[in-house]
Amino acid sequence: MTSIPIPQQKDNMIVGGSPIDTNAFVIGSPPLEYALLRSIKVSSSPSSKSISSNKNTTTTIVQTTTTSHTQIISSEIETTADDVVSDLFIHQTSRPAQEDLIQMTPKTNRVVNQINQMVKMTERGLQDPTFRIRICCGRGNRPLSENIVNLLNLELEACKIGDFADGELNISIDNNVRGEDVYIIQPICPPDVHTRLMELLLLIHTLHLSSAKRITAIIPYFAYSRQDRKILPRTPISASAVAQLIEAMRPHQIVMVDLHHGQIQGFFQDVPSDNLIPEKEFVKYCLNKNFDLSKTVMVSPDAGGVYRAKSAADALGVNTVVTILKRKIGENYEMQLAGEVSGLTCMIIDDIIDTGATIIEASRLLKEKGALGIYVFATHGVFSDDALEKLNESSFDEVCVTDSLPQHQNLLRCPKLRVFSLANLLAEVIERLHFGISLANLRKQ
Repeated sequence: MTSIPIPQQKDNMIVGGSPIDTNAFVIGSPPLEYALLRSIKVSSSPSSKSISSNKNTTTTIVQTTTTSHTQIISSEIETTADDVVSDLFIHQTSRPAQEDLIQMTPKTNRVVNQINQMVKMTERGLQDPTFRIRICCGRGNRPLSENIVNLLNLELEACKIGDFADGELNISIDNNVRGEDVYIIQPICPPDVHTRLMELLLLIHTLHLSSAKRITAIIPYFAYSRQDRKILPRTPISASAVAQLIEAMRPHQIVMVDLHHGQIQGFFQDVPSDNLIPEKEFVKYCLNKNFDLSKTVMVSPDAGGVYRAKSAADALGVNTVVTILKRKIGENYEMQLAGEVSGLTCMIIDDIIDTGATIIEASRLLKEKGALGIYVFATHGVFSDDALEKLNESSFDEVCVTDSLPQHQNLLRCPKLRVFSLANLLAEVIERLHFGISLANLRKQ
């Protein structure tokens, strides 16, 4: 492969390139917006003078210039033949950037394609720096929103959300968002589900009236998701109705986290939707706990959650999945275990803990069958009524949930409760959506 020399810098000029201001190096300056292309270790090599390669090493030099701003990112990417998608950070300047020099080995074609896509977006005006990430939130879960903007080195947009004397919502966005890429972070969650839904609808509507270029609704908890089909005559399919309400406000994209059933995505007919599964946080926690995976089983508390337990088992490397089946005998339900748990550590995998009745009954059955330890992992901790008090009295070792709903008060009430943050996952999703990078491999990382 031929080497391509780097243009030499002379007196505020780059030979063969564009005029630049040599003092205007803005790497790392807020707002920092970057695309992550995963799984190659990046180490600095700013002294490289040409682009070279061998079997296991690729040197990448990316230079972006503007009339008054420039960035030079030089990195040596250490990789094997099978691992070619890198932790390549594409930093955004304050003016439209242009690609001057990119050269890689054929092993990194996917990385080149991603960069070329960004360049084309810039040329079409779709990726210019005036199209910035802006994040606003309702009153559903402000702590999660603050964690996300901290990771992105941004600030939350100033939004005023209040209530009129008659109970109507009063919403306004203080700053100009015309032509921006705006993300709304708002779970539809207790204690006031319907107010949170109206906040989301009116925020989307307000942003449209404010001429935002793209509006993405990130909904960490989707209320009514368990009402996704008709069980009895003359009852609504409430999940479909909520989806239609959101879709009527015309967001450009919708992102949800661990829907009760994946088919809820089908209720959004005209708006692209994504369903994220936060398995990475679960795997990290289990690895830090040093569980003996040869003596661990995944447990689905009902037949409908088997796919979720199997997916978690595959992610962690656990070989056994057992299921708890409910069988109706007369007017009562009897729980039966399909699988062996004697002398093993059990991890119950579920999407929602509401009253906690299902998992508490499951824990009793597992203890009767000889389980050594019982851990619960659920994405959404609703904890209605006296659920936390029941969990304190249960045989669980730990109950782990995410912060898709606010949990700071629940942590004080339940010593067994552990909370994983979704901030890292959602921050990366925002970056990927902004730069047009696929979300497909998030679960594989």
